[in-house]
Amino acid sequence: MPIKAYSYIRFSRPEQIKGNSLVRQKEMSELYCKENNLIMDTSLSLYDKGVSAYKGKNAEQGALADFLQAIETGVISAGSYLIVENLDRLSRQSVPTALKLFLSILEKQITIVTLSDGMKYEYENLNTNELFISIVIMSRAFEESQMKSKRLSAAWKMKRDNTDKIKMTKVAVAWLKLNKDRTKFNYIPERVAIVQDIYRWSLEGLGTSKIIQRLENDNVKTFGRSEAWPPSSIQKILSNRAVLGELESNSNEGNKIIPDYYPAIINEELFYGVQNAIQSRNVSGGGRKGKGLTNLFQKIIICGYSVDNNTSGYKCSGSNVTIVVVNKATKKRPGYKYLQCSRLKKGNTGCSQCRKTWRYDQFEISFLSFINEIDISSLTGNVDDLKQQIDKLQSLLVSDNEKLKHIK
Repeated sequence: MPIKAYSYIRFSRPEQIKGNSLVRQKEMSELYCKENNLIMDTSLSLYDKGVSAYKGKNAEQGALADFLQAIETGVISAGSYLIVENLDRLSRQSVPTALKLFLSILEKQITIVTLSDGMKYEYENLNTNELFISIVIMSRAFEESQMKSKRLSAAWKMKRDNTDKIKMTKVAVAWLKLNKDRTKFNYIPERVAIVQDIYRWSLEGLGTSKIIQRLENDNVKTFGRSEAWPPSSIQKILSNRAVLGELESNSNEGNKIIPDYYPAIINEELFYGVQNAIQSRNVSGGGRKGKGLTNLFQKIIICGYSVDNNTSGYKCSGSNVTIVVVNKATKKRPGYKYLQCSRLKKGNTGCSQCRKTWRYDQFEISFLSFINEIDISSLTGNVDDLKQQIDKLQSLLVSDNEKLKHIK
């Protein structure tokens, strides 16, 4: 039975693929297979482009991770070959970590071949000399990456510490332009106005598609080469903290927020108000559910008999049961909308207490009239200040949750 071989290629920087390195590695792998009577299996796409092995991301979530999973599940059988340019393509982590990965592959009866030095590693035939060579290569790869990381960290730290004198890079956000001596960013007035309009429209309730429609109706040109406004560009603008003047700088120590790096074009009240508005629009179940069917109390009203601490002396079998709107009108017979126990709507028999219904229009008028008589500020203080604080905290919570997703 022919022995299969798999070629794994990794680039730490995406731009490296533009050269002839990819073609060279492919040709070398194919030549090795031809000379050693191996069948190159290309069913798995084993390319990690722009994935660093210094922190092991390629083995955790990259193509190498897929290869390791395929070994575990039996998709790749024992006796197969893994062909790489060098061992540092697999890992540039510390020797103990890299060696563990290296041996775990060999232990599964997968032969590792390194094209740069012609080495062939097999678990059963691994001798002291081969093990020593592999450890030396791993150590050198880790030390090189560690030194490079330290130098880059030091360089970026120096740049961050001197942003008041000279800006870190020539790159600027779309509505700003770096001056010639790189000491400050200047406004592009027409683009600043567009960004401010986009934020204002979003706060007014317009979603991405409606904002794009308005921009196109006004013949507003995009900030890039595209003739049409892609939804992603609007979403990026509405989430970009650069409008507040902040720069998020990535480093080995984590994300660094540099305040006052850019000139702010949006105030915090508007920014956090927009983040909260977007989040509210993304929550499923809210808003209008059909023509003429609007429920101001969606997911808010709960049956009092289903609450654990109710004082009625009666407790229904449900727990925190929601009250929903039911439209009893038909084409032939006009009618009203009613508030009703959600258990009844789902076909459940419910209980004797929650079979009652209330006309929605009468309930809404009574509720709003009652609320209108309450002095909210006497209960909460300055409502605008509280709303701004809530919007800011909710936005920060969303931002932190997004960052947590990318921490590995």
